[in-house]
Order: sequence, then C-alpha cells, then structure tokens
Amino acid sequence: MYVGHPVDDPGHSVALKLMHPHLERDPDWADHLKREGALLATVHSEHIVKLFEVCDDDDGVYLVLEYVKGASVADLLNAAHRQQEQLPLRVAGRILLDTLAGLSVVHTQRANTGQRLNIIHRDVSPHNILVGTDGVARLTDFGIAKATGDKTTATGVLKGKLRYMSPEQVLGKRPDHRTDIWSTGVSAWEMLTGTRMHDDCHEAALLMRIASRPPPSPRDVSPDISAELSDVIMGALRVDLDERFSSADAFATELARALKNTAGIASRAEVAECVGRVLAVSHRRLVTTAPAERTETVETGMLEPDRSSTYALAGGDEPAPTDSPDAVISSDQTAPFSLVSESDRDTIPIDEPSAHQVNSSEQTAPFALVNESETVPSDQPGRTQSPSDPVRIPTRSRGPLVLALVLLFIAITLTLVIGRTSSWG
Repeated sequence: MYVGHPVDDPGHSVALKLMHPHLERDPDWADHLKREGALLATVHSEHIVKLFEVCDDDDGVYLVLEYVKGASVADLLNAAHRQQEQLPLRVAGRILLDTLAGLSVVHTQRANTGQRLNIIHRDVSPHNILVGTDGVARLTDFGIAKATGDKTTATGVLKGKLRYMSPEQVLGKRPDHRTDIWSTGVSAWEMLTGTRMHDDCHEAALLMRIASRPPPSPRDVSPDISAELSDVIMGALRVDLDERFSSADAFATELARALKNTAGIASRAEVAECVGRVLAVSHRRLVTTAPAERTETVETGMLEPDRSSTYALAGGDEPAPTDSPDAVISSDQTAPFSLVSESDRDTIPIDEPSAHQVNSSEQTAPFALVNESETVPSDQPGRTQSPSDPVRIPTRSRGPLVLALVLLFIAITLTLVIGRTSSWG
C-alpha cells in the first residue's frame, strides 16, 4: 500500500493498492485485483472505503482508493494494551455500529437488474476496520470478498484470518452473510474485553476449537460487561447458523439497545478524540526514536500487525511531502501520483514485550491466506503462486495438522452416523 498525491493536486491524498513487483506480470493476480475493484465499485457507503478508480496502464494494475487518515481498530486495541487500558466502551460501541452499517450495505447490495449480489466480505477483523480522525469507522479490504457467481476460491481452500473465521468456514461449508456476522462478533468480543478470543495455539488446534467449541462469554472474561451486552455479542457467535443474528441490521439493533442501557454510544467527536490521542502517542514514539532504530522495529501488542490488508494505516499528522526522501517519483516527472510507502512511514516501535505477542508465522498460516499478495513457495523454481493455485502446507507442520484434521473428520462422521441411526430407530 502507498499514499499517492495527484500531480495536479498535491495537497490531496489517496491510497494506492498495487501488486508486488514479482506478481505484476501474472495475469491471475491482475484479474484478482480487477475483481476486487469491480466489486468495491458496486457498494457505496460512508462506512466503506471508497474506490475512485481501477487503473490498468504501463505501471500495471492498481486501485486508487480513499485515504483514511486515522488508525485501524487493531491499532487502537494495541495502543490501549500498551497503556494497560481498554478501549472505552462507548467508543467501541460506535465503531461496531458503523461497521455493521457498512456490512448491511454490502450484504443487501443489488445489481442494476435488481438481483441480489450476495456479497460476503469474508475478512472482517480489527485490522480491516479503519477509524478516521473524523470519527467515522470504515470497512476496508475486499480482497477476498465474494459475490454471486464468483468461483475464484477452490474447494477446500480457506481464505481470511483464521482467528476470525466462522465454524462453517473451517468445516469447509459454503459461507453466507452470517459468516461476516460471526467475524464481527469476534471483533466485538475483543474490543469489549481487551483480550484475544483465542489464546495462542497451533493452527490445527485452533481449527478444532473453532469447529467444535462455543466461545466463552465476554462477561466470563470481563465481569464489568453487562449481561445484556454480553448476550448480544454471543448472539453473533452462535455456532448454529439458525441461532445467529440473521443480518447486520438485526445485530446492530440489539447492540444499540444494550449500549443505551449501559454506557451509551459515543458521538463522532468522541471517537475522533480517541483516535487523535492514539496518533499523538504514536507520533511522539516515532519522534523520540532514531531513524536507524526504527528500521528494525515491528509493531506488537494485543493483536498482530496486518499492514498488508489495510488501505491506510495510522501515521503522523500529515502525509510525507513529495520532496521527502521517502517519496518516489518517476524520473520523467510525468507519473500521475507520487508514492510514499505506508510500511516505511507507520512503523511504531514498542519498547516493552507484550504478553499477547504472537509468532509472525500466524500471518502465513498454510491453510488461511491472510495476505494474498505474498508469494507462496512452489514446486517450480521461479514460479509465483497464483490465486487459483492450492495452498501448500510446509512439511514441518503436516504431521500434527493431518492428525488433527483426520480426528476432526472422524468426529464429524460419527456425529452424522449417530444422528442417522437415531432417526432410523
């Protein structure tokens, strides 16, 4: 991701989503990015990052998107964790209601013919909810979203962040919009409790847990959460699809009622103030750290970083100017945008180790495509992974994973056989 400044309007910033150089000549990845742009062009809401243009020129395929000056929910949670605090309940409630408003538009969008598109985001998480300095939360990253008729995901291939996947996803069932309700429920659980819903564990164990064990109640972790609010969050986390909230609007209605009966709902100004405090602290940390030290630091905290899947991340007060050493402008000065790397500008050093720090290998889980723009090892030297290719599982992790999946298959089979036997009797 880059921040772009149009040459004819250098004061205006946009976000540019480009392919990695080694993928630029792969037609599958180019088509993948075009599909994302086409899908994003169909949805319009103040709670969804706007698409301005899908470009396909000599520089390759790239998306021109709204630049959100602010922070992701993951940034806000990590900042609160570092300060041994929690995200204010009123602020968390407003962010969640904004997110559900965006999801409602996504789920109910229709084509020009009137046909329901049945779009599923499939990657709702704290990393993909951006909160601007205007106090508005926006849903971002439709890189693995699906609509009616989209058959780009091969059977048996999981896409998304494993910790936020629904039971039906990990069991290989066909997901619908209620999968996004589950993922939003997990995000809400973490925002309200200030902890992760799933402890660190091997990916195979996490798959088993999601598929077979109902999550704990937020109230069990944080007794200060009201029983009414806790029950609403659990309504989004029902393993049985028929018991889960049927729509984003239904979830939002119950959530708003519970919030009004407890802490209330923050105004946009209140949310903006919270984001501003986080950005101010982040800026001070950058200023007090020498550049040579910053180049080797990695963001840690309650949640692992996921810069690759966001359009715009928390940074300083203003984008880097075009005459900055970090800006990249073509030598002929005719490029429509000047580029500033987000990953270079927004690294926030952490002085203390975190109790919730995770192994970075989670972001490249062999069966959860967290970052589709990364190259996955292939049998053929010099060949990059295509979006349609199956995901390869590293040899060192096959044993435990295969055993866990076999046990899961046996358990499901026995459940089905026992159910059928009972019905026959």
